[in-house]
Amino acid sequence: INAEYGEGTAEAMSRLEVRLPKRPPFIAARQDQVETCYEHLTLTGRSALAELLELQPSIDEQRSVAQKNIAKLQDTPNIKALVQQRKAILSEVEELEPTEEEREEERTSVIGVPDFWLRVLSNSSECGPMVKDRDTECLSHLLDIEVAEQEDGASVQLQFKFGPGNQFFSNKVLTKQVPSMAGTDIAWEPNQNLTWKQAKETKKTKKTSKGGSGGKAVPSFFQFFLTPDVGASYFKTHQRMAMELLHELIPNCIETWMEPYESADELCEDQGIDSELIRSRIGKLFTLQTEVEAHNDAVHTQIPVSYTHLRAHETPEHLVCRLLLEKKKKTY
Repeated sequence: INAEYGEGTAEAMSRLEVRLPKRPPFIAARQDQVETCYEHLTLTGRSALAELLELQPSIDEQRSVAQKNIAKLQDTPNIKALVQQRKAILSEVEELEPTEEEREEERTSVIGVPDFWLRVLSNSSECGPMVKDRDTECLSHLLDIEVAEQEDGASVQLQFKFGPGNQFFSNKVLTKQVPSMAGTDIAWEPNQNLTWKQAKETKKTKKTSKGGSGGKAVPSFFQFFLTPDVGASYFKTHQRMAMELLHELIPNCIETWMEPYESADELCEDQGIDSELIRSRIGKLFTLQTEVEAHNDAVHTQIPVSYTHLRAHETPEHLVCRLLLEKKKKTY
């Protein structure tokens, strides 16, 4: 290799081969593509890549330290108490007082705030488009979404917990592993599979199928619980959905659920919620969100951010504003 591509190439490529398998599967799967690109680099390019590979461990170490500091600030009794309050509100079970028309029927009980997680998922940018009309009834039974750290320390498990009354499948919990994207085998009840559309049976299919069941896969949020191949086209879709759940929807579920309303009364009036019990719980959630925002503001003020960090995350809009301000300083 050194004779063909230049001195030091073999050593650099050995570093490349050693590092990539330690990366997540979706990076390791592209190792051949990276090596192909590497072969077309000039000697200077290969040298630069080798330097980058040497630098990467220190970058990973700094990122790890930063994440631990942020986690330490967020993992306080205050934020834990707020999360427990949210879970308590969403898991409250109380029987609703029946109306005069319902006196002769059974009393109905309501858990938490109806359709809370359905609304959170529907309001999101990545998960929202995957929630289809046929999914809504099933997702209305979703009580909570939790994150469980795995023993290896490098992966987590998303746990979707469903309550009673779910007639679509027998699972009480559906899971999704991150970053492997391994899902759950859903035990669908007969003719209730939301990810599959059964073919209409005709006289012709009766003769040819010999008891087999035809049909086709259809778009559904529950496709998220399949285990995609690393190279599959929807692997990235599952990744984006998982990242949104981990970093946006679960930590900020109340804020996402509230959108676009600014008060509990406004939400209840627009959604036609008359039950005093449900209105009370919704009011508690709005109050809790105010406390969460105050805590987050306090956390962010304790995290020092360097000028280099800000420049690295600068958007085109920020760039224009900064350049205009610098020009104004020079002018005056």
